Amino acid sequence: MSVKQLLDKIPNEWGMKLDYEGVGVAITTTPPPADGKDTLHYRAPAHCFIVHYTPQAERCLAINSDRRVFGPTSAGSLEILPKGSEVHAEWTQPKHNLLIAFGEEHLLRLAGREFGNESFELFIPNRGCMDTKALSYAIALRSELQSHNIADKEAVDAWITLFGIHVLRRHSSLCRLARTPMRGGLSPRAWRQINDYILNNLADVITLEKLAELVNVSPGHFSRAFKQAVGMTPYQYVIAARLQYARQLIVSTDLQMEEIARESGFVNNSHMTSSMRRMWGITPRQLRREHRSSYFLVPAKVAPDGPKPIAGR
Repeated sequence: MSVKQLLDKIPNEWGMKLDYEGVGVAITTTPPPADGKDTLHYRAPAHCFIVHYTPQAERCLAINSDRRVFGPTSAGSLEILPKGSEVHAEWTQPKHNLLIAFGEEHLLRLAGREFGNESFELFIPNRGCMDTKALSYAIALRSELQSHNIADKEAVDAWITLFGIHVLRRHSSLCRLARTPMRGGLSPRAWRQINDYILNNLADVITLEKLAELVNVSPGHFSRAFKQAVGMTPYQYVIAARLQYARQLIVSTDLQMEEIARESGFVNNSHMTSSMRRMWGITPRQLRREHRSSYFLVPAKVAPDGPKPIAGR
């Protein structure tokens, strides 16, 4: 069974599911069990992590075991199901949780880039293990996926990456290799390299891992260093750069909004509109109307070559 097949087994009415670059994400709320108890039994097709948003009075989770013991589960509890594990789960009341299923290659690559070692063993936490940091990432990911019609791919990628780094650092054999986090921001040269790459690739998905690779640092360090240098997260900066470029095209060309959205790296006009309204409190059409009288509209074929750099530090 693949990650996609695992997601397919989750009923659509339970909530949101996303198959993203070899990682499966499901944010689900199950209905009350019809017969007083619901049961799932499967072999984990990937490294799976479950974070509970709400507590459960009675839950059973058996991993590679026939022992069935019910007990309470607190909000913020983390469950880890290594790839290939035989999993048996039972619950007696509605539950709300996040499932992240990492394809093996994805987690191996992340371990190599963050720790310099692709060999690791996941540790299965004790029942009811509270992990407040994992819960904070889970809440941020839920917010991103549920608060907009279309989630920003960079934001989803960043939260998945940071979640994966955290569980590897805290709940795997790699915790013995975890070094003191690197300090300091980005050098001027590194900042120019990153800024140029972002502005020249706005139409592509710009991942946290790719940006970190450009300046040869781990994704975890890069995320901290970028925010220290720029005052915002990498994906916030990418969205700001896309909006600036979109604004340039909106006020100075007669391109259609759908084309401007694609040129700027948004999924479609709806995505661009929701992002602009959220960031600036205005829609693209309102922006064009307000500037139509003061800007000369040039033909689309001579549209500006590209975005101007936005303020860094």
